[in-house]
Amino acid sequence: MNLIEYSLVEQERAGGIFQKEMCLRLSKSLALIALTVLGNLLVPGLATGRIEAQAARTGNPDAVTDRVELFAGYSYWRPWRADINNYYYRTINPGAVGSATLYVNRWLGVQAEGGYHPNGPNDCATTAEAGPVFRYAIGHFVPFAHVLGGGVRIGGPLLNKCTWGYGGTGGLGIDYVLHQWHERIAIRPIQADYEYNHVDYGPLLLPGGYSGGIVKMNTIRLSAGVVFRFGEKDKAQAAQMACTAVPGQVFPGEPVTVDSQILNLDMRRARTYNWMSAGGKISGRGDTISIDTNGLAAGDYVVHGSVSQGHGASSRATCDTGFTVKPYLPPSVTCSASPTSLHAGESSTITASGVSPANRPMTYTFTTTAGQITNTGNVATLSTGGVAPGDIVVTCNMADDQGRMATATAMVNVMGITIPVAPQQRSLCSLTFNRDVRRPARVDNEAKGCLDDVALALNRESGSQLVIIANHGTDEGRPTADERGMNVKEYLTAEKGIDPSRIQVRRGSSPEHTAENVLVPNGTTFLGDGTTIVDEASVVRHGGTYGSGASGTTAHVRSGHTATRHGRRKRAKTAAAAPDSTGAAAAPSTVQPPHLQ
Repeated sequence: MNLIEYSLVEQERAGGIFQKEMCLRLSKSLALIALTVLGNLLVPGLATGRIEAQAARTGNPDAVTDRVELFAGYSYWRPWRADINNYYYRTINPGAVGSATLYVNRWLGVQAEGGYHPNGPNDCATTAEAGPVFRYAIGHFVPFAHVLGGGVRIGGPLLNKCTWGYGGTGGLGIDYVLHQWHERIAIRPIQADYEYNHVDYGPLLLPGGYSGGIVKMNTIRLSAGVVFRFGEKDKAQAAQMACTAVPGQVFPGEPVTVDSQILNLDMRRARTYNWMSAGGKISGRGDTISIDTNGLAAGDYVVHGSVSQGHGASSRATCDTGFTVKPYLPPSVTCSASPTSLHAGESSTITASGVSPANRPMTYTFTTTAGQITNTGNVATLSTGGVAPGDIVVTCNMADDQGRMATATAMVNVMGITIPVAPQQRSLCSLTFNRDVRRPARVDNEAKGCLDDVALALNRESGSQLVIIANHGTDEGRPTADERGMNVKEYLTAEKGIDPSRIQVRRGSSPEHTAENVLVPNGTTFLGDGTTIVDEASVVRHGGTYGSGASGTTAHVRSGHTATRHGRRKRAKTAAAAPDSTGAAAAPSTVQPPHLQ
């Protein structure tokens, strides 16, 4: 064995011992890192006594809002069956790795990474690569993936010096963001990468093949370390929550709906709501709840709500609102009757109008002091059959479903049967015939004033009748009374235009030189005991019927001759003195009124 071969064998043996030692160191390091991460995960949970699984599912906006990340850590570099002329590259452990990442949004960034593994047996490995990185936060866990490409500087496996080539890296990892230090530090417990490296050392020098050649290397790299987080990208604003109770004022038993509005949370992800109320029973979940106020006393009640989405302070918000339970106000009612006055046997409608300030259901009942009453809803009918005249008191009662009542009354008057009073005849003015002795039946001027009033009364009461009751003294006969009545009628018909059919002449029994005027209303029968209807056709009238003039008044006698008053006297005397052909005295002539001829 020559010197070179011996050296290579010794190096191989030393490398194997070194590799075992470094594997042990790597195992210890990974165990330490795992214990550190486990402590960070379990200690907060043990301190609070609960694990916020909901937050772990929904994600934490604060954990993904950093802009720049710097990573530094331990690296284990192991080539996979990589050789030149059957001389294999060996594992290099420990190594170091570092990266700088600039995120352009919550998920995408650009990363530059460098690896340094200088302590292998005759080997070295250095990488300088860059490429995109993708991340997705789940609570405080941030898994990521990156794809890098760039230059690699690798030496070995025997005599080849460290030479630059090219390579590519692709891998996955996960960070855990610590609660402490404002979530600016994260632990990276594992980052596993696959590397492909290509280095050309020049022509392979044979026959030994210790130098030169081309290596196409597949490598596995495992890393762990600490991530420092700086800056913010798309900083998540603090969550805001507002809530409103509708309606703000209720009566006991009425429901209250509380609705919330959320700002600055990812509405596509699940949120955790908590609600508390100072009174009432809460039903529902999520951003809207309902409160049952049944049985609550009057007063003000506060409702507190909270929402969370993750652990960060900016992902939690609270709100407070309230409602007022008003005391029940008693209902009121009014009671009315239509009609308010009626006769026995008729009906009256009773109406009750009730108002409940609490809008409670209402029922109506009615009572009465007389008669019978039935109702449908708030309207009742009062029947008064057989009820004596007088006042009936109807009471309207209203009650709500809480037992609060209101009453009101209405009065109905039952009237007695009224018998209409027949109109009565009445006496008007009377006429006297004492002044003119020579003409005791004549209507003088003084009598005309009375008869003018009689005519006015007849004109006012167009349906009435006039009865003239003419009397005669003891020194006079019945014909004088009859002539007086006919003269009065003559004046009223001829001078005042009264219809003769409305005037009746009667002979009275009073021993006076008078004529009485009695007005008989329409529908009334004249009551005149002791009077007799005058046969107007048989009345003999002497001289002028009315007026005061001394001039002659034309009169018509039954013989049909016409003469002056003095002529009539003379002829009458002659007729009385001269006997007729039989020897008897002639009868006096009968003078008729002009309208009776």
